[in-house]
Amino acid sequence: MTDAKGDKIDIDTLIDRLSDRQRREFALWCAERVRHLMTDPRSTNALDVAARHLRGEATDAELVAARNAAGDAASAAAWALADATAWALADATAWAAADATRDAADATRDAAWAAAWAVARNAAWAAAWAVARNAAWAVAGDAASAAAWAVARAAMWDTERAAQRAELERMLKEAKP
Repeated sequence: MTDAKGDKIDIDTLIDRLSDRQRREFALWCAERVRHLMTDPRSTNALDVAARHLRGEATDAELVAARNAAGDAASAAAWALADATAWALADATAWAAADATRDAADATRDAAWAAAWAVARNAAWAAAWAVARNAAWAVAGDAASAAAWAVARAAMWDTERAAQRAELERMLKEAKP
């Protein structure tokens, strides 16, 4: 849809034009588009109850109970993800530290046996710099990966916003007398 100047109207403005019922229908439509990603039955049940409520087949109390259960599911999923991420990061850090420590110890021992203390000290510094340089490259690779994911998410979001706009426009056209 466009305004009087012919400019596209943003989605928030389109949503403001919807009735309360149309907003709930639109919210349900958006949630249904990601139902396949919902793994907890409490979340999918909330969508079913919301649809029944829109049809007048579920009470407000059922809707509130389903919404609360879905919130509990989302909270549990967030905590599980945070826990798994923390453990994975701790595990990866511990292994990296152990590997770096072993590599540095091997390099230091070999240098100490092969040369005087001055040479051993230089070898230890070289090993430390190598570990730091490798860590910097790993971080740079992670940053590049994160940037690529950010671009992919932005493209996905643009596509989803276009689908939402089309659905809103369809709903508004159907609602006109």
